[in-house]
Amino acid sequence: MVPVSVRALTIRYGSTTVLDAIDCEVAAGELFFLLGPSGCGKTTLLRAIAGFIAPAAGSIRFGDQDVTREPAEKRGIGMVFQHYALWPHRDVAGNVAFGLEVQGVAAAERRRRVDEALASVELPGFAARKVAELSGGQQQRVALARSVIVRPRVLLFDEPLSNLDAKLRDQM
Repeated sequence: MVPVSVRALTIRYGSTTVLDAIDCEVAAGELFFLLGPSGCGKTTLLRAIAGFIAPAAGSIRFGDQDVTREPAEKRGIGMVFQHYALWPHRDVAGNVAFGLEVQGVAAAERRRRVDEALASVELPGFAARKVAELSGGQQQRVALARSVIVRPRVLLFDEPLSNLDAKLRDQM
């Protein structure tokens, strides 16, 4: 993972300023938590870092690279969304492999990396299961595996780690 630097970041929706000149630094490999009440801008900041929202002002850097105007697909991020964003028509393996498919990774390599990613989140043997057959915690693990399998430069969680079971949380 690379360092992330946010400088004077301002996000507006129409005439409403949602984030006003936010600064933060996250060291490479550091766990960094945003704490605050509902509606205070935590998700908005994550979505701006991910490239889903364009800032009105300020900058976002990943290492030495200014990514402020880079589209999300060029930033090299992985993101676990609040509601996991899993596709019900795909099995677990299909959900986890999606990013690799988009990257054009060969089928044999995708299968190997899916098995590796599922093992890393303690879901070996779950590849053929339907998403609807999984518990909430298992769905979160699938979303996490889908995010890390692409080897992102930055991994974002729009979800409290408290929702992970203690053993997996400690492992991370």
